[in-house]
Amino acid sequence: MSHLTRNLAAHLLSVALAFALGFGSVPFGSLSAEAVESPSWSTDYQASPAPRSTSSLMEESTGPTYVGGAISTSTTWTAGASPYVLNGTITINSGARLYIEPGVVVKASASQAITVYGTLIAEGASSDRIIFTSLKDDSFGGDTDNVAATPAAGDWVGVRFSGAGSDASRLSYADIRHAGAQSLFSNVWRNTALCVADGADPAVLSNLVIDKATWFGIDIAAGSPTLDNVTQTVASSAGLMVRSGSSPTVTDSSFSSNQYGVQVDSDSTPVLEGLVLDANTIVPMHFDQRATPVLDDITGNGNGTDAIRFTGTPRTVTTPLVLSALGLPYQGSLELRAGTHVTIEPGTVFKGSMITVYGTLIAEGASSDRIIFTSLKDDSFGGDTDNVAATPAAGDWVG
Repeated sequence: MSHLTRNLAAHLLSVALAFALGFGSVPFGSLSAEAVESPSWSTDYQASPAPRSTSSLMEESTGPTYVGGAISTSTTWTAGASPYVLNGTITINSGARLYIEPGVVVKASASQAITVYGTLIAEGASSDRIIFTSLKDDSFGGDTDNVAATPAAGDWVGVRFSGAGSDASRLSYADIRHAGAQSLFSNVWRNTALCVADGADPAVLSNLVIDKATWFGIDIAAGSPTLDNVTQTVASSAGLMVRSGSSPTVTDSSFSSNQYGVQVDSDSTPVLEGLVLDANTIVPMHFDQRATPVLDDITGNGNGTDAIRFTGTPRTVTTPLVLSALGLPYQGSLELRAGTHVTIEPGTVFKGSMITVYGTLIAEGASSDRIIFTSLKDDSFGGDTDNVAATPAAGDWVG
């Protein structure tokens, strides 16, 4: 063997030993190891675990796992790789599916969202909830970003469903926290934690917690979903926003500590049953006169005014509206234009209202269940609605 051959063999042996011992590359003459740049995020879905230290090389790979981009095939996020940290918006394309296991924590920041055009299956359990929250939220998944910071409403965008392609989605026993950053969705700038738009009707939206959102906790924008057992707290405007053209069914839920518990726009037809609307700074619910909601078993305490308030321009919608007796009185002005039809059921209480009728008003009580029209100051019917100690008097309202 020549001298050159022996030197080359010896060097190759030293390189192999160096890599085996974890010492990296070894220079050969003037040749050195080249630096490799990490690829930038593309619009395609990518997932990668956090870099591990040398001491963890022999351990099971766990989270955080960094994800971002569009999902075009069936994908699963496992509890073992949690928390998942968004490096960009996750978009579930039509026909694709993202399955999230119980106990998974998902963290996001800035303009990041989970947008669903396909199918999202995120069903936790009562003792093993799925958490969607801010990257700054150390109470779930630990201090992921290694920065001492306090999470707040608007730290990230939220979860959004769009179109019929998302109808097979199932979201239950899940929390959406500190969301509501402004984002363009369905051609509208929105600030909401959970949005259903473009006629979407997810199969399951139940046992949800929506906490600390900017503007709206839940925004139903042209959809007819069913929501059940939702607990929403703290939004700067309404806990639940029902927009024109929407017809959601919302049952056995609470919307508290907002300006309005529920806001109902004109030309919407929601079914709202078994709602608890507490501690909202203005009113528990206000709805446009031109909306046609079905209301049953609505209660509320500690609001600015404990009443369901009419707003907006006169009612011109010819669809019959039925106002039933609730745990709250009605308040505000109601004007019925020609061709409209409103029925007020026995036991209903109106306070401080002006009612003008050019259409049809049916208000037939019973001897033991009268309909009451009275002053907002009258605490003998419907309780202390305005939360002010005052004595009612003639002229308190128009009639």
